[in-house]
Amino acid sequence: GVLDLKNIKGSFAGAMGLPQFMPSSWRSYAIGYATKERADLFNNPHDAIASVGNFLKVHGWRPDDPSHVEAVIAPSARPAEFVAPSLTPLHTVAEIQAAGIAQASSRLPPWTRASLIDLPEEDDNVAYWFATHNFFVITQYNRSFMYAAAVLTLAEALQAPG
Repeated sequence: GVLDLKNIKGSFAGAMGLPQFMPSSWRSYAIGYATKERADLFNNPHDAIASVGNFLKVHGWRPDDPSHVEAVIAPSARPAEFVAPSLTPLHTVAEIQAAGIAQASSRLPPWTRASLIDLPEEDDNVAYWFATHNFFVITQYNRSFMYAAAVLTLAEALQAPG
């Protein structure tokens, strides 16, 4: 339907609806789940999920590709050299591993493009992840590495059995 512009409420920054899309994202990525046309992002969670999926698809999401793997840092390693300065993977897994930074689980082939991200933890330690292309696609939705890590951690928890 048509939106009543006088009564629409959004965030202080202008984000609206269930997916908190900015108006330009609404125009570019909103799709109806059932109709693939007009989307009701204020009231229909199916449309909101389809629209976020469309956003990720348009930004290059690669189905079945891992988004990240936890890193294990050797005492002599200097992970800061591989921490992403931008929203793109700049190294290969092999380059990072050659610097003494291993994968907690060997999910990423050595030629995979990745950068490290550093995630502050409650105990003042820092966790590091190998972040791949799909991780950085999520940062196109929200540029915060912490946001992307939280989304992926929640997705893993939802997929866990039991």
